[in-house]
Amino acid sequence: MIKFLQLCNLVLVDTCSIEFHEGFNVLTGETGAGKTALTEAIGLLLGQRSESSLIRKGEDKAFVEGAFDVESQLSIHKILEDAGIHCDPGEFLIVRREIAREGKSRCLINAQMAPLPILQKIAPHLINLVSQHSASTLRSSENQRALLDLFGNLKADLAMFQESFEKEKVLNENLSQLLQRDASREKELEITKAHLQEIQETDLKAGEEELLFEEYQRLSHVQELGENLQNINRGLSDSDDSLLSRLGRYKQLCENALKYDKSIQEPCSLIQDALIALREAAYQINAYLNGLENDPGRYAFLEQRLSTINQIKRKFGKSLEEIVEIQSTLQKKLDGLENLSEEISQLQAEVKKAANINNDLAQKLTLARTNIAKKWQVELTAALRELNMSSAELIIEISLAKRSAFGDDLINFKLMANKGEAPVLVKEHSSGGELARLLFSIKTTLADKNDTPTIIFDEIDANVGGKTAAIIGEKLTQLGKFRQVICITHFPQVASKSDHHFAVHKEEINGRTVTGIRKLNKKERDQELLRMLGGDKKLAKMQEMS
Repeated sequence: MIKFLQLCNLVLVDTCSIEFHEGFNVLTGETGAGKTALTEAIGLLLGQRSESSLIRKGEDKAFVEGAFDVESQLSIHKILEDAGIHCDPGEFLIVRREIAREGKSRCLINAQMAPLPILQKIAPHLINLVSQHSASTLRSSENQRALLDLFGNLKADLAMFQESFEKEKVLNENLSQLLQRDASREKELEITKAHLQEIQETDLKAGEEELLFEEYQRLSHVQELGENLQNINRGLSDSDDSLLSRLGRYKQLCENALKYDKSIQEPCSLIQDALIALREAAYQINAYLNGLENDPGRYAFLEQRLSTINQIKRKFGKSLEEIVEIQSTLQKKLDGLENLSEEISQLQAEVKKAANINNDLAQKLTLARTNIAKKWQVELTAALRELNMSSAELIIEISLAKRSAFGDDLINFKLMANKGEAPVLVKEHSSGGELARLLFSIKTTLADKNDTPTIIFDEIDANVGGKTAAIIGEKLTQLGKFRQVICITHFPQVASKSDHHFAVHKEEINGRTVTGIRKLNKKERDQELLRMLGGDKKLAKMQEMS
């Protein structure tokens, strides 16, 4: 529950602190006194977007801070823990919203900066805010369905159906894609086979391109190669003027010199080695020349093969590795296309199975809603009659609708407000007073279905008469025994039933209008109730209300 609320520079409030209590808390005040500041503050604590227009005139910043007792609310602790925000179960949860006229506003939870979505996620576990505008939500069949499911504790049943519904939806989407693919299957199969055959027929081998290109280069320059090597061969021949002949003579001269000086052994050995190396070179060059020949047929083959390889590379990949990977992908695709009919049949069976499960769950959901509707409409009818609508009757109509993630049911609340009249759709024909009483009845009958410890009624008694307001006050007193209730009201019949009475007042200080909120003692409470009665001094009337 909310324990403490502090406002600073918000709307007409300079600075204000409120300590709320268990039970039924009521806030009253003249029109224009500044009750809006309180509702805006609560809205900010529940994650509503902040606006600089809320900042008090002449100030640069405003803030609102609330302290909540959440010791027993494990769901809040789990959300905050997942968000990395520390929350000690034994301490109050502190929520603070800061608004800046210039620059960014801030949201803090337990003094830690927090994104607004985190606050919005825990807000439903902190406070259930019911305003007079909330009655308009009853004009939506979707909201009526959600309220019925809440009353019937159908959260788990609905979640099970939605999981099944989503599974069937995904399966149908997959089947649709396969059927579309099947429509173009023959053409796709033909193209895939052609591409795969083209790669397979090329029969590329690792390192083949490099070897072929080397041979192609040799045959492309066979004449130049022959001429160059012939010149070398002639220079190394055994003629008297050849390099080998001269080197042989140099070797002989070295051997003669060695007879007289062994110190020239090293250079003589180098000449010997050079002579041996050159003779080997001459032998290999001669052998190469004997095997070198111009082969136009081989050249043409190499040229064609390299051209084929380049075409494959341009079409499928820059390297052999890429082409091999593409070949594998094409093979898998071909296998899939050839087995597409079998895959479609298998998926159709899965869709049928999922649809049967979904139908069963939807029927169970409809049956549960039907049974719950019968029970709840009796409770709501009784609650409405207690609110000075003695002949009222509420009917919850369930009809078949196009299946959605919420089932097959269209929920419509129908209200017979007066005896002898035909029931009419609440979303189309109900008056403001009827909607207000219906909303209040819904909230009280749902009180034990919602684990939110605090419920705030913001002028929920608008559009009702004084007699009905007195009944609402009694019911709020009863509700306050089970949870914290905070009610903003203009009716003394409601305020007189409260356990704790707060007054919103407005005064001028140093030429500025300032709104304040204070808890009233018994004497101040009596004076405020008299004011709400229009200044009537008949204390007995006030005591009668109490």
